[in-house]
Amino acid sequence: MPLYNGCMANFHTSLDHTIHAGLARALFVSAWSDREEEAGRTYPGEDLMDVAPETSDEATLHAAYVIGYIEAANKMPLAALYSQACKADGVKYEDVCASFRGEPVAPTDGKKSPDAYAEALERHTTSFGHNLGMMALGTGVSWFDDHERFEVNHGFGPATKFVVPLTEFSLEDEPGMGDHEAGEEDDPRGGDAGTVAEDEDRFHGDGSPRLRPLGTPVTLDGPERGR
Repeated sequence: MPLYNGCMANFHTSLDHTIHAGLARALFVSAWSDREEEAGRTYPGEDLMDVAPETSDEATLHAAYVIGYIEAANKMPLAALYSQACKADGVKYEDVCASFRGEPVAPTDGKKSPDAYAEALERHTTSFGHNLGMMALGTGVSWFDDHERFEVNHGFGPATKFVVPLTEFSLEDEPGMGDHEAGEEDDPRGGDAGTVAEDEDRFHGDGSPRLRPLGTPVTLDGPERGR
């Protein structure tokens, strides 16, 4: 299985895992909610992130490839990209890293307790992953809706636009999942959808997903974001 820009090798810290998990959750819940809507099931007033089943292994794997393509498109590892997002937001990346290492951190302004500050840093990190997933799906939801814009600064030459290649992910890409409410015969998420590697239209022969469109990264200026 080819690994793009060492994407799997980067997932050795809790910070990387948190961004990865946020992205995978966005892919999975978006696909799950589409399937639920098609089946006529709605969840008014409920947070779909809480209602949806556990993120699947297929979504987690797909997220790893998405991250690999994001790293390749921006020529920078995931953690370094996130550090630039933190800088733009005025979030201390050093505190984020220390918090994920289990070290005590405290805000300099004293407005939050150390525990509340650590929780806020984790929410910021998770949100970054979630928004990357929504951007990759072309939903129109962007990290920059609620956060400051940043460009990718490599330390040499001019800064470049942060880009997120588009992808698609659906529960058709997954083996049968079962249902927590309906019977298997009624479950739009159930059935034998085959393995990740068996869908020749959506996946390469080695099982890696075909991200769409690979040749056209999505920039973050207005409509080019994939709206």
